[in-house]
Amino acid sequence: MAVGIATFGILAVVALLPIGMQSAKTSLEETVAVNILSAVISDRQATPFNQSSKVYGLPVLTNTAVAPVSNFFGITEGNQFTTQLDQARYRVDYTITPPISGTLDPFKMWLKVSWPAADTTPTEYAEGVVTFAQP
Repeated sequence: MAVGIATFGILAVVALLPIGMQSAKTSLEETVAVNILSAVISDRQATPFNQSSKVYGLPVLTNTAVAPVSNFFGITEGNQFTTQLDQARYRVDYTITPPISGTLDPFKMWLKVSWPAADTTPTEYAEGVVTFAQP
């Protein structure tokens, strides 16, 4: 009887291993995605408004823009910027909305980091919104 109970317990633990490993993988991917979000935001914050960002090439923030600017790029396994999504692990989509002319509204930047990069309808992603005061 003790052997049966022990066998049942061991089988239960073994059955839960794949679920635990998938959960750990998902957690790692989400952590990397949030770190990418942070790096992109930091890059834009560290760059003067009248210049494109240095690392990720985010556009100039100008008060004369009237329409939002949207684009995307990829991040490789080695954390390198790329425009080739077939070489990337993560895809970063962004939209920068300029302030309404004549107001003190901030610039708004929406970011979404999804993986795998080549997936056109990703189910795994992290997103965030950040604002930048006008210069």
